[in-house]
Amino acid sequence: VVLGGALLAARVPLAPFLRQCREPVLIAFATTSSAAAMPTMLAAMRAYGVKETVLGVVAPLGLSFNLAGSTLHL
Repeated sequence: VVLGGALLAARVPLAPFLRQCREPVLIAFATTSSAAAMPTMLAAMRAYGVKETVLGVVAPLGLSFNLAGSTLHL
């Protein structure tokens, strides 16, 4: 719900975005690892049109925060 609201506020078209996110989300869910979905997610976001400079910083940073949160939880 929060992600959908943020995407609408940023005027991101939801249908194409969700189509691009489907495969990485399924890989992350099936393997229970966001790191396994990283290459697929990077390729999907490049295909969606995200700039390489943004993608090179935001995606690895998000993965690092996710891993740190998982470590704290364990």
